[in-house]
Amino acid sequence: MPFHITPFKERPLTLNLSSPKRDKVVKHGSTFYRFDSADLDTPGFPRHTEDKTKRRLQTCVIYSCLVVLVCILVLGIFVAVHVVKKDRTGFDSNSLEYELYKNTIFEGCYNSTRSNITSECPKIRASLQNQNSPALDFYPVTLKWSNVLKNHSSEPDWCDVVSCFSDFKVIPSIPRPSAFWPSLLEVWCKLIITFIAAFWELGNLQAALYSDRLCQGLELSNWIFLLWDAGCFIWWCVGLGQYISNKEYYPVPYILGWVSLWKYKNNIHCHPYKCALKRSPKFARFADKALGTLVIVQWAVCLYFFIVHFKALERGYSPELAYECLIPHIPTAPGFSPCSPETICSHKLLFRSVLFDYHSALSFNGTMALISFFLVGTIFLTVMLCARIVFPCMGMITKKKEKWRLAASHLDMGFAASMGIAFFCCIGCAALTTIDTLRAADRRAAGSVAFDWECTALHVNLSPWRYYLDVSDGFATRMAKTWFSS
Repeated sequence: MPFHITPFKERPLTLNLSSPKRDKVVKHGSTFYRFDSADLDTPGFPRHTEDKTKRRLQTCVIYSCLVVLVCILVLGIFVAVHVVKKDRTGFDSNSLEYELYKNTIFEGCYNSTRSNITSECPKIRASLQNQNSPALDFYPVTLKWSNVLKNHSSEPDWCDVVSCFSDFKVIPSIPRPSAFWPSLLEVWCKLIITFIAAFWELGNLQAALYSDRLCQGLELSNWIFLLWDAGCFIWWCVGLGQYISNKEYYPVPYILGWVSLWKYKNNIHCHPYKCALKRSPKFARFADKALGTLVIVQWAVCLYFFIVHFKALERGYSPELAYECLIPHIPTAPGFSPCSPETICSHKLLFRSVLFDYHSALSFNGTMALISFFLVGTIFLTVMLCARIVFPCMGMITKKKEKWRLAASHLDMGFAASMGIAFFCCIGCAALTTIDTLRAADRRAAGSVAFDWECTALHVNLSPWRYYLDVSDGFATRMAKTWFSS
């Protein structure tokens, strides 16, 4: 019985028992399906065309984007290696100084007297105390903008402001894994790997459309990406279990973890996965339904984490405690406080992880990048669900199946093409990330400082000046999660 192709909904994965007819092209609406004895099927893009100019243009765009993405990834690797070699030697993470000042230059600023700013310290302290945020969480040029120092000849830098708190008690602490905010470099390394896989897949589909070679099943590149995605999913599940068990200690799992499952839910109907499963139709149908269910469940879980990220970004600090207060070390810490160590450590807001943005970051950070791409990815997922579920239902209701089939074939571009379009949608974010990475070399090791005005105490957060790559705490785990999108 010959194989029947439908350009939307779920395509049946039965074995083609008819004699193979290579080079046969079936057209439904505007979508071409080229197949051989292995039932080679393609998504809505790239599309088969006899126009050689269009064909070459498609190929040029696909591989040009692939080259650009690889270059951006190499830049990220170069930055990471440079930071590890250069900036991980300035402090000892097991020392008392690290417990007090983390990876910042706070100690030198705290112990210095700035003659150019001393007379303005009362105004600076009053301004910070009256702000909605409980911390110094941005580059303090806003002090000049808010007319606090309108008569001052120059804008105070971070070190100037810190020197105004030399009488405050510095509270020692140890950062938990949840203390690290998503950095732009980390987020875009994860996204770029996803984009590279998508454009590589587009290139393979483009080549298959014009090849006379029979489908041989999964090739080496398919197995590499399959194993990588499997590792990402397993690690994401481990991270989810850790977060559920102790959400104060472990960070929020990657909110784009569902993208990999969406990829295989879509690709199981297409070359080369379809022909690889042609001898196991029952398993193929089971995998199709299982992947569809898992995608929706994982997306719903990630939606909850999206809300957590959004609220944290809106507040400017983490929802849970991110630093462990060290009560025994407080009495010997520099500064004076009228409160007991137990009282200071009971003030939870002091030990949240406070978001710190350099003014050179153009007000764009890793959390914003995650939120932006989650929204973009959700839009494309919704489009796919409409094409495969809503449109067939509308065709049955209106009794105009061909009309809705044609609309679905135009709308459902497939996973790889959707990710390609998503890349162009996020190209502005990628540009901001590249600019921020290049400017990172000129940054100083500044970070957020949380204040307890009643107890005249302060707590220094980790500095994101080197995307936390200079911090040895959990370094191997954080790097592995970056490259495995977990």
